[in-house]
Amino acid sequence: MNISKQTFLNILAYFVVAILFFTPYQKHLIWPGAEFFPAIDLIVLFIILIHYRVKYWHLFFIGLLLDYLNGTYDGIYPLVLITAFIILRYFTKKMISISYFFKLMLFLLYISWITIAKYLIISIMHHNQLSILILTMHYLLSVLTYPIIYIFLEKILRLSQNQNDG
Repeated sequence: MNISKQTFLNILAYFVVAILFFTPYQKHLIWPGAEFFPAIDLIVLFIILIHYRVKYWHLFFIGLLLDYLNGTYDGIYPLVLITAFIILRYFTKKMISISYFFKLMLFLLYISWITIAKYLIISIMHHNQLSILILTMHYLLSVLTYPIIYIFLEKILRLSQNQNDG
């Protein structure tokens, strides 16, 4: 069976995204202090939001999946993801091409909004305060991990787009 280069690249891209997306949910297998794990799922989702047209209902179902995987109440992630998407679209609606620096600034805004909104919603629902240290480390690790994942996924997306064009 002969697989074309395009099919191979698509399978590889989906495999890599699946690994990156579901890795954080095996935190307990990594080490006991795994709360200090970057938000790889949100980084991958941000890169997809920047490169592809995504509808609100896609984000709603992705949010429900993230609620289930994280063990949070249903509706927290859909609410946060859809509002973050609205903010992203507000800043990028008239742009044809976005520089890497602007994408990085958008990511900082995106991850800040999601972290703060989740913190507030969960704190209000549980009537207690979450650890600021854990939230800060989660945020900083996500910001520091973004360039690495971006470079890797950008190459895969570019190869995939070149294969589709050619």
